[in-house]
Amino acid sequence: MTDEHPPDIDLGAAHLRPARREEARPHGEPRHGSADRVAWEAPPRRGTAAAFAATWWRFVSAPIAAYAAVPTSGGVRRPGAFALLCGAIFGVVSELIDGSTVALIRYGGAGPGLPELLQLDIAGRSLDWLPISVLSAAGCFAALFVGAPLYVLLYSLLVIAWVTILHVLLKITGGLSASEAGYQGTLRAVCYSQVALAGAIVPLIGDPIAVLWSCCLQVPGLARMHGCSRGRAALAVGLPAAGLILALLLVVMLAEPEAAAG
Repeated sequence: MTDEHPPDIDLGAAHLRPARREEARPHGEPRHGSADRVAWEAPPRRGTAAAFAATWWRFVSAPIAAYAAVPTSGGVRRPGAFALLCGAIFGVVSELIDGSTVALIRYGGAGPGLPELLQLDIAGRSLDWLPISVLSAAGCFAALFVGAPLYVLLYSLLVIAWVTILHVLLKITGGLSASEAGYQGTLRAVCYSQVALAGAIVPLIGDPIAVLWSCCLQVPGLARMHGCSRGRAALAVGLPAAGLILALLLVVMLAEPEAAAG
């Protein structure tokens, strides 16, 4: 025998240790905190450009899962900045592509120069009424720089107007009955749906593609932000979209007799 004593181990004390509990989360946070947030909402690690690209691809490839990783609260600065970046990047690229496409169709294989390529669809307006001889590369770039701030301002106003319309319709249809996100939740859903503006780069038909894609993304986004059914969200998105389509059709129908008379 030996005089050494084994260490005192209380094998039955393990059950007395408190169970590991998940820390309380603020309202609207994803289950695993910032680790599961979309990159644009999480604290910056890889830089703004990388966070934007990662968030854009996440919403394009798996929008439902991406919206599940967006907190319903936390301010509107980050989602608003994301929407503005989408509008600025894809808006400018789509205008340049549309202008280049129309110019190439017009001039064929003649090899149009830079003024001819830049003269069309700058900031959404046609400059066909100006003779090509008046235009210069410097003048086109000046028009672009003047039009860009106006484009961003108009884009921001359109987003706010659309968010307000959707929020009112959600209130009417009962989509906000269980919501705690409020107006901020609607704005977040719409802002992240602006990834669809990438569809606008398709020559000539890109704008309808972008609008339809954005509306489709907003349905699961609104359902996630407000905890409502997708049917109510689809109704809120579909009503103004249908009204806009009918208005455009009416304008086209009214314009056809005038064109025929001319």
